[in-house]
Amino acid sequence: MTVAIAKTTTTKPFVGLTPYQIGLAPRGYAFLFLDLGELQEISPQEAIDRLEEMGYKPSLRYEETIAGLRCCLLLKVVKLADVPFDWENEESPFEDIIETLYEIFGSAVRSRFSPLKEVISLPERRAANNQ
Repeated sequence: MTVAIAKTTTTKPFVGLTPYQIGLAPRGYAFLFLDLGELQEISPQEAIDRLEEMGYKPSLRYEETIAGLRCCLLLKVVKLADVPFDWENEESPFEDIIETLYEIFGSAVRSRFSPLKEVISLPERRAANNQ
């Protein structure tokens, strides 16, 4: 007996070795997620409810660490070429929203990104787009 497995397509690139894993960001991408094990004074269900109220559609993922598995909520994946990100002055492409999330979820907020092949400053990108 053979079983056909349909491939699912998604608009988001893999952010781990499987579609349900949190890993390293693919080159040129960034992602924002919440580590459910780091939540304090709020339950995972309350966190999901708050995120949905804020307009997010959290996706349940896992992360493998030396200490074991961690449950995470993937919040956002962006292609770095599509966002205004100043490599020289900003620590994350999500600077504008991390503060708000941090006030609610504290240290459970995580961001990972992998730079484009060559680091291009924001002024250089703007100049290239205007040509």
